[in-house]
Amino acid sequence: MREIKFRAWNKELNKMDECFYPIFDGLKNVRMIGFQDELDHDQLIEDGAVIMQFIGLKDKNDKEIYEGDIVNFEDSYMTENPIQKGFVSFDNASFLIDSEYCKHYRWRDYICEVIGNIYEHPHLLEVQNENE
Repeated sequence: MREIKFRAWNKELNKMDECFYPIFDGLKNVRMIGFQDELDHDQLIEDGAVIMQFIGLKDKNDKEIYEGDIVNFEDSYMTENPIQKGFVSFDNASFLIDSEYCKHYRWRDYICEVIGNIYEHPHLLEVQNENE
């Protein structure tokens, strides 16, 4: 059984907060109760948290993978460029990888590496102009 935990992008502070237990107030606020940096914390984020779930897997460097992470992964079906870049999403009860070439790769035994996330590093998903 995989560990259930979350993190949150705090839009008010523009920072990622690691948390284990998000508690929603039924409106638009979230209270995060968890353990970070060896200190218990209880934080209220008003109107501005994007909650992302740990997918239960780690990358090749033993880093936990969450929704919203940007990953490099190898797709053996791509003959021209097997190393792809995409971001982790959740849809229809499945964790997926969305990339420039394919939306909704079903998660297989990809060897991947987390290189950032869509909130702190959106530039990593920008498509390079071939003339540059």
